[in-house]
Amino acid sequence: WSVHLADNFTGWAAGENGLILRTDDGGFSWQRLTQGGREDVNDIAFLNDQIGAAVGSNGRIWITNNAGREWLSVFSGVEKSLNGVFFADGRFGWAVGDDGTILRTTDGGASWSNLVSRTDENLLGVAFASEVMGIAVGANGVVLRTVTVGETWERVETGTRNWLEDIKFVDANRAVAVGDRGTILLTDDAGASWKQVKTNLRENLYAVSFFDARNGFAVGSGGVILKTIDGGTTWRDIESPSGNNLFAVQMFAAGGAVAVGDFGTVLVTSDSGATWQVQPNITGRVLQAVAYRGGRNIWVAGKGGTILKRTDPLPPQKLEFSKQRPTLKMSARPTKPKPRIPVVTITDDGDIPPATKP
Repeated sequence: WSVHLADNFTGWAAGENGLILRTDDGGFSWQRLTQGGREDVNDIAFLNDQIGAAVGSNGRIWITNNAGREWLSVFSGVEKSLNGVFFADGRFGWAVGDDGTILRTTDGGASWSNLVSRTDENLLGVAFASEVMGIAVGANGVVLRTVTVGETWERVETGTRNWLEDIKFVDANRAVAVGDRGTILLTDDAGASWKQVKTNLRENLYAVSFFDARNGFAVGSGGVILKTIDGGTTWRDIESPSGNNLFAVQMFAAGGAVAVGDFGTVLVTSDSGATWQVQPNITGRVLQAVAYRGGRNIWVAGKGGTILKRTDPLPPQKLEFSKQRPTLKMSARPTKPKPRIPVVTITDDGDIPPATKP
C-alpha cells in the first residue's frame, strides 16, 4: 500500500499480507524481502537511505537498517490497525491507527510506546513540523495536537465532522488539512486554532501537496483539482482533463505536479495547471500513489499489485482550457463518508523471487 524511492535506483514497496519488496534498478525488477503473513502493510517511511519502518494491521511494525534487504518485526504493544507513520529525524517517529492509536519511537523505530490520545476515532494521517509539535487527523473531523513530542495530545475543535484524509505542513506554523465534501482547514498557529476555507466544493478531497510555502495542489473525487498560490489561504478550481477520481498528488516544482487516480489516470502539469499532459492506457487499474523527483522517471502504484515506471517520454495528449473560470458541479446526493481504503495493494502470486543476501 506504499512505495518509497530513496534514489534513482533503490526503492521499497509494502503491501498485502506483510509483503515487502525491494528494487535496485529503479523499478524494472523487484525482489521479495518478506514471505508475507496475515498482516497487511499500510504505510512505509524511510529516515534515510538505510533505516526505514513499515506499519500495518494488527499493530505490526517492521524496521530495516540495511536499506530494506532484511526486515525485523518489532513489538508495538497494540493490536489495532496502524494507518500511517511519520519520522521527524533519525530518532523520533510516530504511528497512528484505528481507535485513536498513537505510538512513538525515540530510537529510530527499534522500540515503541503507546501514547494516550483521548479519542477513539480512527486516525488516518499524521505530520510533524518538528520533533516537538505535530498534528494527527482522522474520522469525523478529529484533529489532535501535541507540543510535547507526542507525550500528550489535545483535541482541537475545528467546526467540522467530515472525515479528514490528509494533512501537510506548509511551514513551522501553517498546516493544511483536506477531507470529505470539499473540506479544507487552515491553521496559522501550529494547530492551536483552525478556520475552514471556503471552496464551494462538494466533492471529497483525498490528498494535498505543497512544493514551498506558497504553491500547492489538492485533488479529489470526480477529477477535481484545486490550486493555491498563497499557502492555502485561497484556492482556485482548475479545469480537470478527467472526470475520474484522483487519489494522490505530488508537487515537484513551483508549477509542476503529478496526479493519479481511477482507471490508470496519470496527469502531469508543468505550468501551474494551465495545461495538462495525459498519459493514456498505462493501466486500467486504480492508481493511488505517485513518486516523482523530476526528470524522466515517474513511479505510480495502485490496486492489484500495479507498480509502473516511466523512463522514456510517452506521446502525451496536451489539453488546454479557456481562461473562463470553470463551474464546479454539486453532487446530486452527497455520499456518506467511508473509512479510507489503504493506499496501494501489492500482492504476491508467487512470481516475485526472494531477495538474496549480499
